[in-house]
Amino acid sequence: MLVFASDASGKVVSINNVKNGKACNCFCIACNDPLVARNGGKIKAHSFAHTSKPEKDPV
Repeated sequence: MLVFASDASGKVVSINNVKNGKACNCFCIACNDPLVARNGGKIKAHSFAHTSKPEKDPV
C-alpha cells in the first residue's frame, strides 16, 4: 500500500496531506509514474494508486 509519494516539486508527501484523485499531482517514489490519491472514502484505508498499471495485492 502506497502512503507516501513525491509531488511535482519532488517533495515527499503523505496521502493524508494531498487532494483526492488526480488533483494530488503526485508520482511514485520508486518508478516516477503518475499516481492517483484514494483518500476521499471513509471505509477503506487511504492510499495512492498507479494510474498506468494495475496494483498488486499484498500476499
